[in-house]
Amino acid sequence: MNLDEMLSQPLPDVPDNGFTARVITHVKAAERRRAAAIMIATMIGVTILCLLIPLPVFTAAIGLTVFQLGTSPLVGWAAAALVLTFLIDRVLTTDRGLLQF
Repeated sequence: MNLDEMLSQPLPDVPDNGFTARVITHVKAAERRRAAAIMIATMIGVTILCLLIPLPVFTAAIGLTVFQLGTSPLVGWAAAALVLTFLIDRVLTTDRGLLQF
């Protein structure tokens, strides 16, 4: 039996006695704890910022920034570039697209 034949044969099943299920459960629990920690830290940070920043100053800054961005031609060009990029990506990666690997 040559090497190609040996490598093409499936290996026998190895009983893991639930090891894989325990590892997956542990990983999912760790991911949930990490996501909860990130959400709690974000909520605490936003709460502190809301208490420290005066609301009228903040809303005035947002209004001015939105107005300036809305009248900027560069923002329009950037939005058009993003839309074209997403359209081209969608066309090229669909089932009947041009690039199929």
